[in-house]
Amino acid sequence: MKKGFLVISLFTSLFICAVSVLFSSPKFTATPVISKVGGKTKISFTVSEKTDVEVSILNAKGKIIKHLAAGVLGGKLPPPLPLRPGLSQEIIWDGLDDNGNKVVGELSASFKLGMDVKLDGFIAESRYWIGSNHGIGTDSKGNLFVYGSLVSEHRGSSRFLAIYDREGNYKKTIMPPPAHLKAEKLLPFNVKAHPKGGLLPNNHFGTWPELYPRSLGKIIARVTDKGIISLSDGMGLSRVQDDGTAPDPYFRRDLWEKGKAPNHYKVIGARSLAASPDGKYLYMTGISYHVTDKPIMNDETFPTGRIYRMDLSDPKGKMKKFVDVPVPKDISRFNKFNKKSRIGRYTKAHVGLDRSSCDARGNLFVADRMNNMIRVFNSDGKEIGSFPVVNPENVVCNHKDDSVFVTTSAFFGRASAKKKLLKFSSWKKDSKLIAELTLGDSGTSTNLAIDNSASPSILWFTGFIGKKRGVFRIEDQGDKLVVTKNLADLNKSEFGVKPRMAVHPETDVVICNNGGASIRGYDGVTGKLVPLPIQNGVDMSVGLDGNWYIQVGKKYSGYICRFDKDLKPLPVSSPPSDIQGKKGPANALGWVYGRLGAGYCTVGMAIDGKGRCYSMQMFKWANYCVAVYGPDGKPESHERMKDSPDFKKLKRFNSAIIGPIQATPGGIKVDWQGNIYIGLAVKPLKHVPALGYKGNGGYESGVGSVVKFDKDGGSILGIKTAEMPKGQSGLVAYAQKRRTGHRFLENAVNIYPELGCHSGSFGDGCMCRQPMFDLDGWGRLYIPNAITCSARIVDNSGNIIKEFGKYGNVDSRGEGEDSLIKTPSVPLGWPEAMGSSYKYVYISDVLNRRIVRMKKTYSAEQVVSISK
Repeated sequence: MKKGFLVISLFTSLFICAVSVLFSSPKFTATPVISKVGGKTKISFTVSEKTDVEVSILNAKGKIIKHLAAGVLGGKLPPPLPLRPGLSQEIIWDGLDDNGNKVVGELSASFKLGMDVKLDGFIAESRYWIGSNHGIGTDSKGNLFVYGSLVSEHRGSSRFLAIYDREGNYKKTIMPPPAHLKAEKLLPFNVKAHPKGGLLPNNHFGTWPELYPRSLGKIIARVTDKGIISLSDGMGLSRVQDDGTAPDPYFRRDLWEKGKAPNHYKVIGARSLAASPDGKYLYMTGISYHVTDKPIMNDETFPTGRIYRMDLSDPKGKMKKFVDVPVPKDISRFNKFNKKSRIGRYTKAHVGLDRSSCDARGNLFVADRMNNMIRVFNSDGKEIGSFPVVNPENVVCNHKDDSVFVTTSAFFGRASAKKKLLKFSSWKKDSKLIAELTLGDSGTSTNLAIDNSASPSILWFTGFIGKKRGVFRIEDQGDKLVVTKNLADLNKSEFGVKPRMAVHPETDVVICNNGGASIRGYDGVTGKLVPLPIQNGVDMSVGLDGNWYIQVGKKYSGYICRFDKDLKPLPVSSPPSDIQGKKGPANALGWVYGRLGAGYCTVGMAIDGKGRCYSMQMFKWANYCVAVYGPDGKPESHERMKDSPDFKKLKRFNSAIIGPIQATPGGIKVDWQGNIYIGLAVKPLKHVPALGYKGNGGYESGVGSVVKFDKDGGSILGIKTAEMPKGQSGLVAYAQKRRTGHRFLENAVNIYPELGCHSGSFGDGCMCRQPMFDLDGWGRLYIPNAITCSARIVDNSGNIIKEFGKYGNVDSRGEGEDSLIKTPSVPLGWPEAMGSSYKYVYISDVLNRRIVRMKKTYSAEQVVSISK
């Protein structure tokens, strides 16, 4: 008994020791010691184990006046100066603040160990963001499916599909896929399992998050009884299950025989697809064809008025002729009629047929614009009914009483025109108009879907009603059509994506924009809006001097204006002029030459402790450098590029501190020592890809690094080999942007990888969307990576302090009660910008249209007085 008792006791003791080691946290082995040595202050301390440390000097009010040191002790790399290798430290402080001024008064030293970050909330989030709508659909359960894009259709889209109940209450998002799904059910979408759990989506575009291969077109309004949603661009068909999984072993099925598809660039019209209720057939209407600006009246291959049908039950089924609608002899009148309707590049376009839909019996309803009527065909192709309607656009049928709802538009397409929603008693010749609703006359394309499972029936309409745009819920009340809700009114975010963002370290004010010129300010702690002194802003930054700097105006080029930390304008002694010689605002200290792409292409600015502004911008089209504006608004003179013919033509500055930049740039910061940090589309020569991303095209093309240059600046030059140029100092990096090669980084002293996404070489050639990293007063870097859906905090040597984040869509909100999906613990979809304050870390998640707030925590904190 005693022997067994001893064995159990020994096992228990070992277990307790093991658990204690496993869950131990770094701490000070003793209270830090501060002493005077030769008129300077010596700060000594020892930590118990490997950890990161932060040391600051505080004044009598507790404000940080010297960011003394921060870094990882016991890490893979030596910590940044003034720290030294090992767990025991001695730091000599010269008594000067960050700006080199002598400090007087009561002082203390702050010590913090073991930084961690915990999910703390979300800012400017809205699940009711509609964006650019690409159609709506309904199912037999009364659910509404809203399909759209986060951004306007230019150089990327970033599609999403959200589900609402019949009252318009948000239920869930199934595109992009929910994070709790199994990867094997998403393989056709090119989604894989992350080696450490969760999902590893593959991005197909560099400008915006696009997690699905190829074009997805519009949603087909009928969702099958099995919950399958169909999407099509008129050339192919993709399907998604209503839980976000893939119902087919393939992602896309061609609609046409190989070599027999309509020419995408010459086809106009709705290209509307309608599914039969049993899911067997897919119908297409609305194809008109062009060779020149003059429309073909009766093309032999794709004649105006032809309806096509595809047998989905046949694995080899393709679109074939179903029936031809008679073409009126006077169809040429459409050339004049549609003169205001621009369809693609054709200003003189005619459209024979518009949208279509099927009823519960499988009958096909077609909006015949050229004959001003609604036609009804059975599954055999026989026309079984029709009634006149002038300029029909959308058509749906009430399955319970055969009433028909039609939207009309005086012009086809995205032309401003008078529009109405009409209700007819039936689909037969004796049909009577029994109700109507006037719609907005905006040029926005419209969509119509019906919920027949409700009583009374509910119509869903996208477009304008009056001056309001949105997704409208309309009740059929017999002889009235009554609007009961607009989902857009439930949206709490004034704009969706927020790719550019800056954070004030002291006040936690967060200022962001939509990638264009719409700008908003938020209290980062409460999420409430903060009034701004400007209406438009293209770029933003907080200087080491504590002031705000914002590139103002509605255009991509504009002035950099200075504001204090409370956002009050700070005048400049010599405001600059723009390229036309027009004098800038009183608080302007520089002018930026920008460009348009997927939004506005701005690449960053940074300001040092004395108010000097480092502006990274074009010196000529698509060629970048870093120029410096003094706090007085005058450009500083530096040696680089001053003899370049391009610079001799410039009026806003005459030299650069960094340039030329022969790599895609994205983000810039400066530290208290004057070192310059630039985000570039380069990687260290022996860089190992993030776990799970080896061979990933988006990672190889879109992920770069932050490069640190000394205070004298440098240049980024393309070289043929990985060898350092003779007689030069700096680093050599690898670049895979547009063309593979190497870059010589003159005067560079360090490279910090995993910054993304740098657009420009995959999915689209525009480098108009670039990441924003942050650098705090201690020299720690905050680096987002949109491709890996993660973020990291590293010390100035490159030691990782914290790495966090995995893929999650908008329904992943951590482990809280309001989170529909409890995984991952820190959900990130496309983290493009990152900022830090003394208390929080903020990440702009473009995919999920929100800013993620992470709270800083520490394993140990102490404040020790400094004796005079």
